Amino acid sequence: MIPELKTGLVVKGKFARLIVNGDKTWEIRKIPPYVEGIVGVIDGDRGELLGLVEIKGFLGPFSLKELLKHEDKHHGSKFLKNYARGGVNLYAWILKNPVKFRKPLKVKYKEGKAGIAEIMEILV
Repeated sequence: MIPELKTGLVVKGKFARLIVNGDKTWEIRKIPPYVEGIVGVIDGDRGELLGLVEIKGFLGPFSLKELLKHEDKHHGSKFLKNYARGGVNLYAWILKNPVKFRKPLKVKYKEGKAGIAEIMEILV
């Protein structure tokens, strides 16, 4: 168990796996991050804690057109085209130092603003 882990980043399964594998280094959101430091990476589709990552600031705001040039960092161009409808500005949360757990852990959490979650319990 990881008793000191109180905060998580909830991301759809495919993208959560890309984060903990170190392939996704930007998480795109409509606001800058309001937390920094090490957070759990939660697969929002399965309710599993896959690992850890450090949120280390942000870049932006970006337009959709600008972000599409950085597919190698966020891997979400198809998703972003719908997410950015209406011309909203988007921010790239910088993700560093991913750690993938050998086995996903079940987690109970309360999701808040911009996919930041309060981790209530990690089940082993």
